[in-house]
Amino acid sequence: MLELRGLTKLYGDFPAVKDLDLVVQDSEFFCLLGPSGCGKTTTLRMIAGFEQPDAGEILLNGNNLSRIPAHKRDINTVFQSYALFPHLSVFENIAFGLRISKRHEDEISDRVNAMLKLVALDGFEGRMPGRLSGGQQQRVTLARALVNEPKILLLDEPLAALDAKLRLQMQVELSNIQRQIGITFIFITHNQEEALTMADRIAVMDQGHICQIGGPDDIYLRPNSKFVADFIGQMNFIKTSKIVSHTESNEIFLAGERSFLSTQPIPENHRGDIFFGIRPEQLRMSRSGPLTRENGFRAHILNEIYYGDSSIFVVELEKGETVSIMHQNYMPSGSNPESFLEGEDIFVCWGIQAGCLLPE
Repeated sequence: MLELRGLTKLYGDFPAVKDLDLVVQDSEFFCLLGPSGCGKTTTLRMIAGFEQPDAGEILLNGNNLSRIPAHKRDINTVFQSYALFPHLSVFENIAFGLRISKRHEDEISDRVNAMLKLVALDGFEGRMPGRLSGGQQQRVTLARALVNEPKILLLDEPLAALDAKLRLQMQVELSNIQRQIGITFIFITHNQEEALTMADRIAVMDQGHICQIGGPDDIYLRPNSKFVADFIGQMNFIKTSKIVSHTESNEIFLAGERSFLSTQPIPENHRGDIFFGIRPEQLRMSRSGPLTRENGFRAHILNEIYYGDSSIFVVELEKGETVSIMHQNYMPSGSNPESFLEGEDIFVCWGIQAGCLLPE
């Protein structure tokens, strides 16, 4: 549905977005994810028509939008600020675009009521925005953007102003709404959890370009660089001194020649160091000895961070590397798992298929 070809935006001599190529499919929930200043919001503003690219093309169903003004593009935008009209009711806020388009009153009523039902605000049509909670105002904003049935809905960090519990609720609701109506969503965020929870595909951006595109599981489990692995969730990085490839696995050597085995592919065409990255939930602790045959290290527990259902243990391996390990405090069966204490000497182990090899 949407294709960006060589999209570039300069602010003076600074390239906010440079030579960006991207394809978004029809009815896809697509996410642009990255740290502040990576170029994701500038990309959104160029798609919406609020910024003009210095080079490249924006194609919607094959038609070049690059010089078409924002109000003539079949694209709507939801911003972080609700921007509701305080003097208009919920109904009239949602109906505003339809009235500007001079739609028939019966059509306005039918479409607004359908939107109210979609965003679970039946019975709120007469309320003023000042009497709504933050989550309810965000739903009105969403309904107002969807009522005109755009080809694409752009969402620029719309959940950032909500508290943590309401943000989680709105993540589920946004995902459900997108699947019900089938409109293409392009969601902009720096929040990794939002992207992993809602998106069909994610593009991780940094310094004006895309580092990796893939499904949530690809981005999380198979990152293509140290930057992507570090930005998505929590990752332990262990620097390698050399890698020896065997028939069925690689032998990964650390400083001091201590080694372990991994089936992960060695990055191609890499420059500089290669790191072994492994998620905290892929590591296991034991008092009696390594739980896996291939990879086990003696270690010392430095600290525990308690989260209720789980804890994060900060552990120093025998050769000096420090890693974080997620440990479940409760089992589904109701039995209590093995508990550990700060200051203990233990074993840390992981399976041969866990982790990934990452270029600097």
